[in-house]
Amino acid sequence: MALLEKAAGQGHAYAMAKLGHIHRVREEYEQTAAWFTKGAEAGLPEAMFNLAVLHDMGMGAVAPDHPAAVTW
Repeated sequence: MALLEKAAGQGHAYAMAKLGHIHRVREEYEQTAAWFTKGAEAGLPEAMFNLAVLHDMGMGAVAPDHPAAVTW
């Protein structure tokens, strides 16, 4: 976890997405959304897709937002 956080802090988009997955499994949805957003904004397609799913389903801290889901 510490190595992923370090890599994500250095701008590694794949590490950001992996942190999003870990927080999703732990049902820590605010952190999930934050990491998937960072990964998506960094241009990682996997993070974009997962962020779109969060918006589509309205999981945890993310309210359902279908236009945002389509955008991502």
